[in-house]
Amino acid sequence: MHFSGHGEVNQPSSGRPVFAIDLVDQSLDPDTWAALVAAAHGKGNPFYFFNACDTGRSQMLGGFVQGWGPAVLAGGASGFIGGMWPLTDRAAAAFSTDFYGGISTRIKDGPVYLAEILQDVRREFYRTGDPTYLAYTFYGNANLRIVGQ
Repeated sequence: MHFSGHGEVNQPSSGRPVFAIDLVDQSLDPDTWAALVAAAHGKGNPFYFFNACDTGRSQMLGGFVQGWGPAVLAGGASGFIGGMWPLTDRAAAAFSTDFYGGISTRIKDGPVYLAEILQDVRREFYRTGDPTYLAYTFYGNANLRIVGQ
């Protein structure tokens, strides 16, 4: 599943969710996400890419690691990618295009290691100088492979 939009991180005492993504009509936080995913339990192990600012961040709150990555994995996901800091729109779009394009190109030759694709796309930082290319973090098994069907 791919989400492209806006993410935010707030102070715990702000009255707003610490982590949230902005949907058309409301914000969605990881706790609400967990409740929605629990209702759909047993539907496979999807992969999630939240192409939005701050969705890759996590922090210790109340003795637990909280954030989108931990919440999505706890719901049974096979992996999660999110941005660690504010992303520029143009580079974020290019990153996802290159990410999916790299998978599409390589899958013809067999299983694709997700970590290799991420590594290749992050190298665009050297060409562009835009730190957005380095902002993406992956939660999950480092040996996660994508296979064609």
